[in-house]
Amino acid sequence: MVALLQQHLRADYLIAMIALAANGLAGRRDQAARWRRELRRRKPDATAADYFAAFPTRDTASRGRIAAELHQHGL
Repeated sequence: MVALLQQHLRADYLIAMIALAANGLAGRRDQAARWRRELRRRKPDATAADYFAAFPTRDTASRGRIAAELHQHGL
């Protein structure tokens, strides 16, 4: 049970990364900024590489848009 909880806590920041990218791509800059702050609270050293390690994106265009959005937010 403890191992499962630890795994959940390690992955929890990924939810913030998804929300940051999705809101930014949808033009909701205020929401994206709020998720960026939440991400930094959860995992200050999070990177775009973390995102793509968790969510490999084969479509080059989609990967490029997501990477650009994450980069705009300092990842």
